[in-house]
Amino acid sequence: MSVYSEVEASDELVQAPVRVIPSKIPLISGLVLIALTAIIGMVVRHSSGMLQSEYRLDQWLNEFFAPTLNGPALFLNAVFGPIGAVLLLLVISAAVWLGRHSLRLAIRFLVTGGIGWVMAAVFKIIFQEPRPALLGLCPDVFEFGAMCPWLISETGTDAFPSGHTAITTSLVLAVALVAMRHSPARIAVLWGGSLLIIAVALSRMYLGVHYLTDVIGGALIATGTVLILDWFWERKDSVAYSSPKRASTTHPKLVPVN
Repeated sequence: MSVYSEVEASDELVQAPVRVIPSKIPLISGLVLIALTAIIGMVVRHSSGMLQSEYRLDQWLNEFFAPTLNGPALFLNAVFGPIGAVLLLLVISAAVWLGRHSLRLAIRFLVTGGIGWVMAAVFKIIFQEPRPALLGLCPDVFEFGAMCPWLISETGTDAFPSGHTAITTSLVLAVALVAMRHSPARIAVLWGGSLLIIAVALSRMYLGVHYLTDVIGGALIATGTVLILDWFWERKDSVAYSSPKRASTTHPKLVPVN
């Protein structure tokens, strides 16, 4: 004989997730910055007079050569160079993974931190601007103690934009927008990071391997690219909750109990 028991399923209110498209201001700003970088590159590429004016700025910085400045400049050159930057990206990404227990967040940091450098490399290929050593104003550039005793001898047609400045900018923004996005210290990171970017930019001109427009272009292309990438990340990930909805309405019913 079966025994029937009355079971009533309670109504439940749930919040249905809905996708919220983030503001397009970062996207538009990023596109504007990339376009501005391209415009600067085209102007510089077709204006030899502008390069000569910028070269004089490098020479002026060259007058401050001193052991107390050479060390920090060479240190920044190594840390934010190709090998140093890759190691720095991997170490910080690993720290994000272990500290936040999120491989996805670590990958996001790695991509965000490196994307500006990649775009800078693409623009280098497009514009092929000669470095100061190839401008012809400093024939004894490789002789220590000559008129332009640069501490490093980078040559080639890949001055614009500055890769060191671009990777520094990308790293600072990656820390602020990814690793510390919801931290009150994010503003402090941006301020401190801005000083670091300026220091790297000045060191590139101090070492005689970049012009002013190169380092400006590096900061602009990295910022623009990171803003666009971050907008797409947020567009994919941002989920808000709509007003509560009743999931189901059930009525009491009898179920057999054997």
